[in-house]
Amino acid sequence: MKLLNKKNIYRIFILLSFIALYLYLESNFMTVMVKGESMIPTLNENDRLIIKKVGSQDIQRSEIVVFKDKKKNKLYIKRVIGVQGDHLYIKNNEIFVNKKKILDFQYNENNIYPIPKNDSKEFILQKDEFFVIGDNVNNSWDSRHMGPISFNQVKGIGILVYWPIFNIRSSFH
Repeated sequence: MKLLNKKNIYRIFILLSFIALYLYLESNFMTVMVKGESMIPTLNENDRLIIKKVGSQDIQRSEIVVFKDKKKNKLYIKRVIGVQGDHLYIKNNEIFVNKKKILDFQYNENNIYPIPKNDSKEFILQKDEFFVIGDNVNNSWDSRHMGPISFNQVKGIGILVYWPIFNIRSSFH
């Protein structure tokens, strides 16, 4: 019996192809499940998301990122609204990026993570820093509370919601 007959060569090739594919996927992508309501309406509780591991230069404003909070040792999913070099200013429940108002949010003491009514903060984002916020801005623990995140906290950017199956989508803007 020949060890390297055609049939065995095909089997070895298929096995090596699956191993290579697995290693590629494992080193470039990961999956996460959405917990909480901070990204509603874009992402809902229990949506499953494929994220792509990227370099800091690949992260653009308005992308969805998954990152690990240093203090809580927990993964978060948020939208990038500020990148390196941006000047952010928060005052009277309004957020300005480079002197342009991009968002206002409502003060409500019933919010899960309320921002004090007359709170004002200012940030100038340094190299590899990002300012992130939840799409459900009134109920989101984000950079308004924890400050900017650094690139070394980022696990990747969202590229595809694959679950629930009837709601597969890849556009998050």
